[in-house]
Amino acid sequence: MVVVLVLGGYGGIGSAVSAALEEKGLNVIRQTRSMSHSGENGTIVGNPSTSVFWQDLETFLSKYTLTHALSQTPVTPKPQLRDFSGLHAIICAQGSLRYSPCSSTTPKALHESMDAHVTPVLMAHQFLLAHAPASVLLAIGSDPYSEEGTIDLCEYVTCKHALLGMTRAMVEDLFGTHHRVVHEQLGNVATPLWDQPGAEDSGPPDDAEDASVVGERLAVLVEAELEAVLGRYQEFQ
Repeated sequence: MVVVLVLGGYGGIGSAVSAALEEKGLNVIRQTRSMSHSGENGTIVGNPSTSVFWQDLETFLSKYTLTHALSQTPVTPKPQLRDFSGLHAIICAQGSLRYSPCSSTTPKALHESMDAHVTPVLMAHQFLLAHAPASVLLAIGSDPYSEEGTIDLCEYVTCKHALLGMTRAMVEDLFGTHHRVVHEQLGNVATPLWDQPGAEDSGPPDDAEDASVVGERLAVLVEAELEAVLGRYQEFQ
């Protein structure tokens, strides 16, 4: 039973990729900070920027796998994934960012945005290395050099640069191992992010992709990466 944790699992992109993965027969745990989803099946509430969340996740996973061990998934995962059990993938789709120019961004605001958007990726990386013999970490970002209305948004572009640099460093660190880090830079996606205060327009731009289409594409990517990583790990055993 391969389990995938989606940070920000009830957000626009997170919700879409969670649904697409479930359709493929993978077991999905959705993380959220909102207590409104507390108690929902396959949901863990907490802040992934803190060590407490990852400690709670260990307990959550042991109960989750026990509960789902006898349940049948509506779709059978591909053969390469059937022989594995446990958390082998984390998708980082958390951390909506405020829109503000550098002239009005405070150090506190920048720190909070980095903590919400970048820190969870680092902690997810460390959790997988400590608990999974082979894994895939997908960090969802965007092009920090984009001229489409984002390069002048201080918190947004700073976090995107940090995420890009950190994932590149992770890739170098993991060379030759059974762990894989992928940084997927998305274009415009139609999500509630565009309705935040400070956004240039009301609603997403005309060229924005539908979130469900993006979710399906990301699910295919994660499934393919899992097949490759877990298959390679199995060959070496």
